[in-house]
Amino acid sequence: MVSLRSLTTFLLSLTPTVLAVTPSTVVNNLEALKNKSIDLQVPAREVNLINAQLFVLGRGPIPGLITQYNTFIDFVDGLNAAYQGSPPFAAGDAIAATIPNAFRGFTREHSILLNILIGNARLAGFVPGVGVLPPLNTAMGTVLSKARAALETYTARVVALTDAAADSQIEGSGAEINGTYTVTYNYYQNGLLTDILG
Repeated sequence: MVSLRSLTTFLLSLTPTVLAVTPSTVVNNLEALKNKSIDLQVPAREVNLINAQLFVLGRGPIPGLITQYNTFIDFVDGLNAAYQGSPPFAAGDAIAATIPNAFRGFTREHSILLNILIGNARLAGFVPGVGVLPPLNTAMGTVLSKARAALETYTARVVALTDAAADSQIEGSGAEINGTYTVTYNYYQNGLLTDILG
C-alpha cells in the first residue's frame, strides 16, 4: 500500500519549480534585449526604394526583418512569462539599483531601430506610380503592434520587481518607447499619403 506521504512527495516532484527572478537576471536580459535591438537595426538599414518593392515577391530585406522581429517578440514574451508572479527585489539591492540604467540602454537602442523604420517608411510604403503598398504596411503594422504590446507588458513586469525609486524611471523609459511605437505603427499601418501630402 502506498502511503499518503509518499504519494504527496511523488506528486510534488512532478510540479514544475518556479525560479525567482534575480536582479542580475533582469540586467542580463536587458543587455540581451539591447543587443537584439542593435541586430534588428542591420536589416532595417538595408531597406531602400528598390528592394522595399521586392516585399510583394517575398524578397528583399523586409521579410527577413519581419522574421527577426518576430523572434525578438517571442523572446520578450518568454521573459514576460518568466517574470510573472516573481516576488519584488529586496529594497536597497545594489544590482537592482542598476536596472533603470540598463533599461534606458535597451530603450535607447530600440528607439534608434524605430527611428530607422520611420525614416524608411517613406521608401517602403510607396511604389512609383502606384502609391502605398498595402501588403507591406499591413505586415509591418502587425509586427509593430505585437512588439509594442509585448514591451508594454515587459515594462510592467520589471516595474513590479523594482522599488519605487526605480519605478518612475523605468515607467518613463517604457512610456517613451511606447510612444515611438505608436508613431512608427501609424506610418506603416495607416499609409503615408496623408502624412506626406497633408
